Amino acid sequence: MIVSTFRLALFVAIASVLSLSAYQGFTETQNGSGKTGSSGAPGDQTCASCHNPASGGNGSLVIGGGVAPNGYDAGQTYNMSVTITHTGSSKFGFNLVALDSNNASIGTLTAGSGSQVLNGPSSRKNLTHTSSGTTATTAGSKVFNFTWTAPTTYTGRVTFYAAGNAANGDGGTGGDFVYTGTLTAEGNAVTAVMPDVESSFSIYPNPIANGNAFHLISEAEPTMVEIVNLKGEVIRRYQKDQEGMMISTAGLSTGIYLVRLTSGSRFAVQKLVVRD
Repeated sequence: MIVSTFRLALFVAIASVLSLSAYQGFTETQNGSGKTGSSGAPGDQTCASCHNPASGGNGSLVIGGGVAPNGYDAGQTYNMSVTITHTGSSKFGFNLVALDSNNASIGTLTAGSGSQVLNGPSSRKNLTHTSSGTTATTAGSKVFNFTWTAPTTYTGRVTFYAAGNAANGDGGTGGDFVYTGTLTAEGNAVTAVMPDVESSFSIYPNPIANGNAFHLISEAEPTMVEIVNLKGEVIRRYQKDQEGMMISTAGLSTGIYLVRLTSGSRFAVQKLVVRD
């Protein structure tokens, strides 16, 4: 009787360990939650640190929300989302951080359904999935909704970094697909931060025909000039060391861009429209 009881207890213990191991194959942590420090941000890993991604992934991860392309206003709250898509996947997880230019957390992340905010490495606030929030929203796709509240005072650029796992739901770490994405937005308090530059910063002609050059005029001290697309990606960068300069649009696709003029820790932004 004692032997039988011991064998039964041993069986239950082994079964529990195996069950937990299988569960961790997707969730990566013992409590069924997502893992921090896996956003793909500088200093972070991605979901591939625990999962063994399959080759040939044709899915995507997209960070969406009201902070881009128009930037953010201090103290305002924006509805945001992380959408992971991969045909055939039934389970999804993610990890996201919002960082300033020094790679420190900026603003306040608030979790939506199926996600939670955890403390991560380097004192960063991490948004990640919960154990009950991994089921696909629709076939082959999952949307994680959340909000981000901007700091009450202007602090410049914010970059959202996210990594996501599109899992096959077999309880293991193989055969899954890992995707990453970023979204960058600038603060809108330009006139309060750099009024001297804003008042003298002009670009013309605007709109401009694709392939032509536009004039950039500013009386500010030596500055950096960047052309940024609506995804927040820097397309071109120039050093400005005189009052006026000519910048060619050759090679740019038609559309809307931001021309960012930086002087020390301050900057000003104006919209540029490139037409056919």
